Amino acid sequence: VILVFAALGGHSAEGMLSALAPLEPAAIIVRSRHPRSADPTNAAETARKLGIEVAVTSDTVSGGFDQAIEMSEPGDLILCTGSLSVASEVLEELRDIEPEIYPNLRP
Repeated sequence: VILVFAALGGHSAEGMLSALAPLEPAAIIVRSRHPRSADPTNAAETARKLGIEVAVTSDTVSGGFDQAIEMSEPGDLILCTGSLSVASEVLEELRDIEPEIYPNLRP
């Protein structure tokens, strides 16, 4: 399992990663473009404390997803989760959907 993960500030990255740890994933910790997206460095540190191998961090979901594809081998599962914003950004990339950007939501 290759995990592409991001959490929003105020959500429990530790709780989500604890639930995912039994999958023994190789994790790519990313930052979504959502204005409340948490710093990937903190989530990566939490993942490591939980025994999750962190392969890399990325400042974008698309960059992390591209890295997951490059790392994958036949039969691997790429799981993109942690926040709905992660799933939506991956779907935008897979389906070539123009992203909705709201300038008034930018920090």
